[in-house]
Amino acid sequence: MQAPTKHGFEPTRVRGSKQAKLLARYTSAVGYFLRTGKADRLLLFEGLEIGHRPLITDPETLVELAQAGSLTLDELYVHPGPSR
Repeated sequence: MQAPTKHGFEPTRVRGSKQAKLLARYTSAVGYFLRTGKADRLLLFEGLEIGHRPLITDPETLVELAQAGSLTLDELYVHPGPSR
């Protein structure tokens, strides 16, 4: 799955359905914020992390990432590489 970083979303290993659901809800909240400008839903994710990556809830950072084209909200899942 894609997890947020200060450089945009990057592939990361998400363990379990609980983390996957959290990331999906977070991504939805980011999308809502970017569409409406309302940051209230982001507050639910302050201080949380996925795959040891903190979830970005700062509106200014999210706007900067979106304007730079670094947020690919429609690509939450990534194809896993070959098994080792």
